[in-house]
Amino acid sequence: GKRDSILSFLTTINREVICAKAMFLAYSDPFEKYRALLFEYAHTLGHGVEAFVNDLYLRAKKSNVEIPANALRLHGQCVGMAVLWAGEMSKNLGKLEGNGFLLHQSFPYLFNKYGGFCFRPIRQLCDKLGVEEEEFCESVLQVVRRDNKRGYCACDDPKKSVDQLVTSRPGKMLGSPDPNAEVRYLVEVDEEWQKEVLSKAFHGGFDRVADLRDGSLCFIPWEQRESQQASSSEIAAHIRRGVVSAYQADI
Repeated sequence: GKRDSILSFLTTINREVICAKAMFLAYSDPFEKYRALLFEYAHTLGHGVEAFVNDLYLRAKKSNVEIPANALRLHGQCVGMAVLWAGEMSKNLGKLEGNGFLLHQSFPYLFNKYGGFCFRPIRQLCDKLGVEEEEFCESVLQVVRRDNKRGYCACDDPKKSVDQLVTSRPGKMLGSPDPNAEVRYLVEVDEEWQKEVLSKAFHGGFDRVADLRDGSLCFIPWEQRESQQASSSEIAAHIRRGVVSAYQADI
């Protein structure tokens, strides 16, 4: 049945991810200090928003404010939102454009039909608790400033941070002139770049879902999800063809 198909799919994905990471840990980077940090992609802002929402839940409980089920976010959902933010920063820097950008953003959006990567429910909880945009952004950035990856990058300017960004296509990490950062897929970023995508998230700018219109990949507002013209399997097949083509062009 459908449930068995979903479980089989998730089991396969998990197995592939674990095997890929084990390859790094077993043969080249057992302490996750170098290339294995690739698996920390989108965790910089992801950890920041995860800490923010956990604190938000505590505040809600103390204030006897009900936490809706759709506002609960686990670690993977926080990282998924941050994948979108990393793609947006890469695009804003002119490093990820056109079809490469669409393919990168399509991974979370493909799985967002039920809103698991939407910020709107968190924003609604923020509104109930009187948490405004500036507090949200600053709370996330405070966590980012304590990120242990900062020690790997020459980051003397207090307004600078470190993150992992992509270029050209999904999976192609942006390089750094700093050799200590380069070997860890890290780049120096301006906090303002991070704040810009956090602000956009707070206002629902990433609350979208993938669709196909006239054979082209696009992202429609989440509240219009019922007007989706293509099935999830059709969208996934389109994304897969695009990713394969993008990787072959790099060979």
